[in-house]
This record gives sequence, structure tokens and C-alpha cells, in this order.
Amino acid sequence: MSATRTERRKDRVVFKIRLRRLRGLSIAFTAVFLGASAVTATLAAPPAVDPPIDPPIGAVERVALAAGLPHDDLSPVLGLDSPLPASSWVRQRPVAYVFHQIANDEPAVRVHFPPRVGPDNDLDGVPDRAALALATAVHTLEFCQRAGLGQLADDGDGELDVYLLPPDGAVRGYAAIEHAAPPGRGASGFVVADLSYRHDDQTFVGSIARSAARLVLAGKDAGAPSWWVEPSALWIETHVVGPSLESERLLQARWNHPERGPLVDDAVLARGNVGLLWSLGNEAHEARTLAASWRDLAARSEAASPREVIDAARRRSTGLGLAELQIRAALTQLTGDVAPGRFTADVEVLPVFDQPGAVPVAPLGLGLVRVRPDPSDGDGTRLRIRVEDDEWTAHLLARRRAAGWDHVPLGRPLDGEFSVTLPWTDYDEASIVLARDQNATFQAGLLVQATSLGHRGPFALSSLGGRPLPGSLVEISWVSAWEMELFGWLVERAGSPDGPWQIIAPSPIPALGLPREGTGYAVLDQLLVERSPLYYRVVALTSDGLRISSPHVTVALPTPDAR
Repeated sequence: MSATRTERRKDRVVFKIRLRRLRGLSIAFTAVFLGASAVTATLAAPPAVDPPIDPPIGAVERVALAAGLPHDDLSPVLGLDSPLPASSWVRQRPVAYVFHQIANDEPAVRVHFPPRVGPDNDLDGVPDRAALALATAVHTLEFCQRAGLGQLADDGDGELDVYLLPPDGAVRGYAAIEHAAPPGRGASGFVVADLSYRHDDQTFVGSIARSAARLVLAGKDAGAPSWWVEPSALWIETHVVGPSLESERLLQARWNHPERGPLVDDAVLARGNVGLLWSLGNEAHEARTLAASWRDLAARSEAASPREVIDAARRRSTGLGLAELQIRAALTQLTGDVAPGRFTADVEVLPVFDQPGAVPVAPLGLGLVRVRPDPSDGDGTRLRIRVEDDEWTAHLLARRRAAGWDHVPLGRPLDGEFSVTLPWTDYDEASIVLARDQNATFQAGLLVQATSLGHRGPFALSSLGGRPLPGSLVEISWVSAWEMELFGWLVERAGSPDGPWQIIAPSPIPALGLPREGTGYAVLDQLLVERSPLYYRVVALTSDGLRISSPHVTVALPTPDAR
């Protein structure tokens, strides 16, 4: 091989390598990468050995089917302690008898690819998918370092090896963990990604990012349980390459079996627990929590339970237990429009009485009841959820028609029942998230009953009005005909009948009316900026913390000449 010439041009490094003649061919290879990190490019010559026998057609797919992962990712069945079958040739590094290579030194990544990879649209001398694989793997390792997860376990060559092969869409890719482990609990491995173009670029980079993340985590503890490895790797993937249809599918997987709880042995189902990591709502906080759990896993004794180690690290980092994190994850997914794949109970049409059978929910499992209004039957719904013991907590989420969500913790059941009134004036959907406490020792059931309130809601107004007063004041007064289960009242002002509405006093006015007798109220609004007309409405707050808005009234302010 002739000498390598390096040129530095502003913010890029250009490496030109001219290889000697191979079998009568003179091949020139150029690699251009942005950034100041050192980049090398080489072209591997075929060794003087017979080529290995390729796996028979369909062999990779058969391994995936046997593992219960058809057309997916083989990584969960290639761990050191996996009981699921995987052919020995899947666990072995591919033989690089026809591979070219490109590499990046900081962090150390090497991508092996066959001569016919596909197009080179930017004409930089590197096939587009090979360059994409290198950039994705580098970004993944850099993100893991910033997140406090450390580097890969060194397998002897000090770099991450990514092999691009054409398994024809049978699997997206995988990370194989090798038995030769460095000191400690870690182990090294390699990444294989599908090069067949059966998957788009987003799926391609997603599989590389997730597989590289697995090897970073394996470098800390190769024996960690899959129900924590898989969501951790998916969390890293999504922050490196962004969300995808695949990651959203895995986010929803947690909900497909809510009664099973998060601590399951099924590798596919376990990946749905990724929602726990997003429940904190802050990437830096999530990263600290994740890094703490992996540091403790790597330092645990052989007798220590991984579940207890992870739970203790999470509680120490967040101040929250597993049950609380599950609830936060559920609320985060619901308010983020990540629709659950299946509901424990789904109440669509009213009235609905005593749905047949009690839905079982195991300890640390979640139940979800969704209620939608029936436009032909009433202004509200009385929802009752019977539970078999007291080891439950519940939270109410109600979606406002004007956008946004109201969240109300319902606490523990009263006399074995959660009861809530759902008014439909301000909301178009409500969900009750019910969690089984980890102190529960057996599964218990939910029974749901929903009845219509008809057209007699929690209150009625006899009058509502407003009038201007001297000194830039406006008086808003109203009289209720009756009040049931109300906590208080708010008064809101707007410059348009369509809003936006602004609360004129931060503290609610206590509700004083009775179920058969209302009362009167009056509030003064001090105007800082006068404009006419103004619009006012009152909002009743139910004892559950939900809103019921009244129609608005218009107040015309006097002109300056009329004062």
C-alpha cells in the first residue's frame, strides 16, 4: 500500500488512500467527513482462504421465528444468559473475506461492508449507507458518554465493529454479545445491520443506534435483565435518531397486557417498559437516573437481585417508587397522544352497567378506563369503579375541548370504590389510570359502571350578569339554582367570545349552595387596561377538580366622553 496523504481544509479532514493493485485492478478510495475527529478509510483485500459457507436462505428468519421475533431484532436472544435458541453462526463475527471498511477514531467505530452496498449519491467515495452507519454509531457512543453511561467494553481492538449484511429483510439487525468478557461484569460484542434496502433509512439507523447502545450497556453489565436492557437501549436510540414508527410501537407495547405488570420475562413485552424512562419529563434527569441504575447493576454482588438494585437506584435518583413511575409514564403517554394499544375497560356508549367479568390486574400492573360522552344522553357521566381490595391508587385525566389536560389524583378507594363525576361541557374524553401497589400479593379485578347524569348536572344558574362600575371596575354576579359536589367558582375574562380566557382571581370562591337550594355570588374585576366590550364567564370546579364553564356575558364599558 502506498503512503497516505492527509489534507486539512477548514472544518473537515480528507483522507486519500490509494491501494496497490489487487488482482489486476487499480482501486482508488476517498473518504470525506465533517468534523475534526480523526477518520481513516481502508479497503480490505481478500485473504488466501476458501470463503465460508453462507447460511442457507431463510436461516436468519427461522432463528427469528424460533425466538418469537419474526422480522424484528434478534438482540434479545443473543445475550449471554438467554434461554432462547439462536444458531451458533449468528453469534459469530462475520468473516470479512469480501468486506471493505471505513472507520472513525474518536470514538472508535469500524464499519465493514460488502463491495456492492448501494448508491453513493454525494460522490464522496463512500457508499451512502456505510457512511450513515458510521455516523449513527459515532453519535450513539458520544450520546452514551454524555449521558454518563461510559464507553464500550474493549474486545481487544478498542473499537465498535458494525457489519452490514443483506439478510433480505428477515431481521432489522442485532447486537451479539461475546462470551469473552473483560474484567468485571461487562462483555463486548459486535453489531449486524440489514443492508438489503427492505427497510428505509430511519429503520436502518434506528437498528444501528439501538444495537450500539446495547453494547455500551453490556460493557457495564452483560447479565442485566432484558426488561431493563431493552427499554434502556430504546431510550438511547430515540434520543440519538429521533422517534420512529418502531419506537412508538414499542412504547405502546407496555399497554397491550396491562395486567402483566412491568417485570416480565417476555423479551418483546418487556421493551414496552421504556415509558418509565420518559415519565420524568427531563432528558438530563432521565439520563442521570438511567446511569445510576447501570452503575449499581455493574457493582452488584452475584446474590443481589437486579430488580431490587434497579428499583433502589431509581428511587434514590427520583424519589419515586416503581408504582409511582408507572403512573407518571401512563399519564405522560396519554397526554402525549401515544394511544394505548388495549384498554382494561373501554366505556364508549352510555349508559353501561356492570361490564361482564372483573378484569384482573396483577401487582404492579395498570388498569385504564376510558370514557367518552354520548352526545344524545346528558351533560355528564357518573363513573364508579369497584375494586377488590385497597391496594390501588387512581388518577383522572380529562382532555379539554379547548386543548390541554386536567390531571386529578384520586388517591385510594373509599369503601372499595372510586367514584367520579365527569362533566362534558369542557371535556371530550376522560381516562382513569388505576395502579396496583407493589405491596399487593395477588391479582385483583376491576368492575366498571357508568351512568348518565341526564340534564341535571352538578349545578344550574338562575342568572349571570356583569356591569361596569366607577374606578375601572366591573362587577360580575350570578345566582345558582342548586349545587351538588362543587368545590368552588372561578371567574374568567376575555376580549373575544372565543377566548383566550384569563382567570381574574387565582383563588377559587368557595361554593356555598345546596343540592336543593342555590345562593348568590358577586366578584369585582379591577381593569388595568380598558377595552370594550369584555366577555365574562363563571367556571364551577367540581369536588374532583374538573371544570364546568357557563355561557359568557358581554359587558360594554362606557366611552371616556360618557364618564
